[in-house]
Amino acid sequence: MTEHKKYNPLLGRHEVMVSFESIGSPSKLIASGEVAKKHGVDAEQVVVRNVKNSYGSQTFMIDAFIYDSVETRDKVEPKIKVKKTPGASG
Repeated sequence: MTEHKKYNPLLGRHEVMVSFESIGSPSKLIASGEVAKKHGVDAEQVVVRNVKNSYGSQTFMIDAFIYDSVETRDKVEPKIKVKKTPGASG
């Protein structure tokens, strides 16, 4: 794994770009686990932004944020909106 790392003190996170070798395209869950294991942090502190590769290559570039704490992640990351079901009164 090669990597590029930058700390952003305003948002309390490390912005990392990590290369990862895999036979198939890793999901964001697997990618966050690999980044967390590499940096010795809890997987809940890692938010994977993007997983890219070149066609035919088995090397993937993982763009991720590693937050100082889960609380910091919850303050900074946007909330996921829940879709309303049609016909439900509310």
